[in-house]
Amino acid sequence: MLLRSSGGLDVFDPDRSKQAFSDIENAYLNSPLHVLSDVSKIKGVGLYGLYLLGEPLPYAQDYDYCSTPVYLGKAVPDGWNIGEGVAILQSSKLYDRIMNHRTSIAQVDNLHVNDFLVRILMLDPDWIESAETFLIRKFCPVWNVRVRGFGNKALGIERGKSKISLWDQYHPGRKRIRKHE
Repeated sequence: MLLRSSGGLDVFDPDRSKQAFSDIENAYLNSPLHVLSDVSKIKGVGLYGLYLLGEPLPYAQDYDYCSTPVYLGKAVPDGWNIGEGVAILQSSKLYDRIMNHRTSIAQVDNLHVNDFLVRILMLDPDWIESAETFLIRKFCPVWNVRVRGFGNKALGIERGKSKISLWDQYHPGRKRIRKHE
């Protein structure tokens, strides 16, 4: 498609992707909401968004909690980024990521798992990362944009020496964080 000039270099911008992202957004928004504490075991990979039903967060009083996720995340199959083929419908990555978040919320002192809903979209792995970026830019979820650190995976040896995330400062109590304080 038409190329845009950027610093003397041409950038390929396929028009079809704009329609694909619109389709992904519609599919995501039309996916049912589930109570986070009641999510059943699922197989697959894709995107998910967490929605808060409880009290507004003190650092996001202006947030539209009914229509905007507080967090958007993804689950890609192991080895996907290096071209390894996997049985994506047999992967438990999506369920595992959602359960990790449920555990994080349950461990903190000032949030309650029952106050959260989750929206899940199973998605072809080729689209997951770019679709996540698109939806984060579209919705600006507070835990992706303003108060970062919620989606951090388990701390490694070196990351344990880094400072505590802003999310963990607002929501103390995660066990994996307490080990490194």
